This record gives sequence, C-alpha cells and structure tokens, in this order.
Amino acid sequence: MLQVGERMPEFKLRHRDGDVTNEDFAGSPAVMAFYAVAFTGG
Repeated sequence: MLQVGERMPEFKLRHRDGDVTNEDFAGSPAVMAFYAVAFTGG
C-alpha cells in the first residue's frame, strides 16, 4: 500500500478518449482507487 507522499506507480490504462498514464497526473495531487470486482459477477 502506498503512503501519503509516495510516488504513484507507473501505469497505462485504455480509455475511450485515449490512454491514461501516471504522467497525466504529474505535478498534481491524485487519488488512485481500484475496484477489483466492479461491474463483474464477483
């Protein structure tokens, strides 16, 4: 788990409007949330 002030890990996600990467948030505070079973039967 990341702690406050730690760097966000590198990532690249596909989005309908184009890819999103950690570089898109450079220099800005960000909250990263992941819902492992969102929109699934899990």
